[in-house]
Amino acid sequence: MRLVALLLVLAVSLPVSVWAAPPAVTVAVIYFDYQGKDEELAPLKKGLASMLISDLAGRETFNVIERERLEDVLGELKLQSSAKIDQASAVKAGRLLGARYLVLGGFFDVLKTLRVDARVVEVETGKVLSSVGASGAPDAFLSIEQRLASDLGARLDEALARAPAPSKTKTKRAPAKL
Repeated sequence: MRLVALLLVLAVSLPVSVWAAPPAVTVAVIYFDYQGKDEELAPLKKGLASMLISDLAGRETFNVIERERLEDVLGELKLQSSAKIDQASAVKAGRLLGARYLVLGGFFDVLKTLRVDARVVEVETGKVLSSVGASGAPDAFLSIEQRLASDLGARLDEALARAPAPSKTKTKRAPAKL
C-alpha cells in the first residue's frame, strides 16, 4: 500500500511537461513551380501542394499547415498569383505561418516524362535540409505524387530526429495531493 501511495505522489508531482506530448513541429507546403509549356499541367502547381498537404497531414511527427492559411499568407505577401515563388519569399511565408520547415519545389515535363522535385527547407536558416524527386509518365501523376509524399514524410522524420531538442524552459509542477 505504501508503494502505491509513493508511486502516486511521484506521478502527480512530476512536471506537467513529462505527461504532455512533445511540442509539434509545423510544416508548410508551398505551391510548386511549373517550368513547362503544357497548360493542362499548370493547375498542378496548387494541386500538387494540396495533395501533399493531405498526404503528409496524417503523420504524427509533425503538423501540416492547412491550405486556406497558406492562401491567406501568400495573398498577404502578394505571392498568390506569382508564376514562381523564390526561396527567400517562401522562407518569409514560412515565418508568417509559424512553420519550422517548408516543402517547396517544382515540376516539368520533357520527352513524355513528368519530373517532380521537392526540397525541405529550414525556415529559420533558409538551409535546404533534403531534396527528393520522382519521375514518370504524366498520366501516372497520382503515383508520382504518392512516391513524393512518402519520400518527403521520411525525410521530414529524419530531419526531426536530427534536430536539436527544444530549449528547456521552466515547467510548472502539478501540486501533490493525497
